[in-house]
Amino acid sequence: MRLIQETRGPSLWFADKADYSRIGSGDMIETVGLADLLEGKPDATIKLRVTSREGKMFEISISTPCLLTRLSGFELALL
Repeated sequence: MRLIQETRGPSLWFADKADYSRIGSGDMIETVGLADLLEGKPDATIKLRVTSREGKMFEISISTPCLLTRLSGFELALL
């Protein structure tokens, strides 16, 4: 727990606050569209594709204001 509290990376903000409660323990999360944003594509959007433990899949939209500049240090990790 302490390592998580000390880690200061970019945050992802959900476009709809109600989506925070949709993700449960044990769910698998995939980030979709992050490479497009880092490549500077003007129409890039980021979504989280969530697969629940029961196998139900849904997507959550992410709000991205100022996210590109905050993610610049992560670009190499994605290549």
